Amino acid sequence: MIIHLAASLRNIDEDEHYLRRIIEVIHDHGAVLADEWLDAAITRLTEEISVADWTLFVQKTLDAIKSADMVIIDASNYTFGQGYQMAAALEYQKPVLVVSRDDLKYRYITGFTSSLLTYKTYTNETELIKLVASFLKKNIVHTKDLRFNIFLTRRISNYLDEKSLYSGANRSAIVRELIKKRSRNRETK
Repeated sequence: MIIHLAASLRNIDEDEHYLRRIIEVIHDHGAVLADEWLDAAITRLTEEISVADWTLFVQKTLDAIKSADMVIIDASNYTFGQGYQMAAALEYQKPVLVVSRDDLKYRYITGFTSSLLTYKTYTNETELIKLVASFLKKNIVHTKDLRFNIFLTRRISNYLDEKSLYSGANRSAIVRELIKKRSRNRETK
């Protein structure tokens, strides 16, 4: 399992402590980070290294989100970057856990809604560990969306190509939507 971790460091000692706890829980569950950015970020802050061009950092972050199975964001020091990463993760259909030591009520980030999105508040290390562990268990590979291949008849292939051309959606998105519709119809009966 690959996890992308996002956060902002304002109070290095406190923030680093909680982020290291998240990383420990990730490793304890046999997962790895998509990008080991924390030490480099701490070095930049403590040595007051400024970055003139953030293009490579942004691309590396987007690549990490794409490669991740899920995303965890500590929004205790909420920034635009965290909201952007959350939106990108949701666009890539990744489960996202947003945790914060402060109430996120009335924050822009809480305006996002998705079945893939979970918001939680914690007050101490024990609560944080439980929240992260629960999220990881809920979204482990065997319980999350899985990829699979299917063979298509020419008729089905032509149908998907026509729908794709008309809607702009790819074949996979069309098949997923058809299955979701059928599933919703069965639930309402």
